[in-house]
Amino acid sequence: MKRGAGTSILAGYPWFSDWGRDAMISLPGLCLSTGRIEEAKSCLRTFVTASENGLVPNYFADDGGPANDRSVDATLWAIDAAGLLLDRGGDDARFVLDELFPRFEKAFESWESGTAAHGVRIDADGWLRAGDGSAALTWMDARIGSVPVTPRGGRPIEIEALFWRAMARLAAMMRRARQGEYQEKGARSRQASLGGLRARLLAFRRGSLRRRDRRRRSPGQDDAPGIRSSRSRWRPSSS
Repeated sequence: MKRGAGTSILAGYPWFSDWGRDAMISLPGLCLSTGRIEEAKSCLRTFVTASENGLVPNYFADDGGPANDRSVDATLWAIDAAGLLLDRGGDDARFVLDELFPRFEKAFESWESGTAAHGVRIDADGWLRAGDGSAALTWMDARIGSVPVTPRGGRPIEIEALFWRAMARLAAMMRRARQGEYQEKGARSRQASLGGLRARLLAFRRGSLRRRDRRRRSPGQDDAPGIRSSRSRWRPSSS
């Protein structure tokens, strides 16, 4: 579908229009695997350039009003889709580095500083927190009035998996930038900014992995505190 001058993907016609999470999840299959590369770029541009306060839109209002930003994972899925374009190299990689990566960089910095919308932030342990549960920021976003049916604030497990994937994608974008494929005005200051961001990314990863390893060595504590897991605690009886 058309969204302004760009392209978007319908989430569930005729009930829903275009949603960020749905569009970014389906984009690789609908566009990249079918060779519709320019449509993929246009869809990414539509959502990523509309991001505000560290979050890619959850959905666009049907009446043309402000976009809804209640999604912690739309940004993570967008980074992953952009990483697939980056892997193609050439003009596709340049598009990602020139048009999308600066937005992703700002999003990460807002998570780090705690200034993103709805309380989305990277906590002291290096995990991405999905707010306090009052805004229903994951795919389980049903609400009755303003109250989420399934509050999932804190550290939902699939969000942490997507977060680490997104960090790997961001690191790949930064490596391309350092190899000279990313040229823009003020390149020297950009390189300094990239260096600082990369150092923080690596620090978060190293610190979180060390904490994870310590917890794994702790008897009787097989889940990191605060990580929501669907793994059953049931054990068969001996009878």
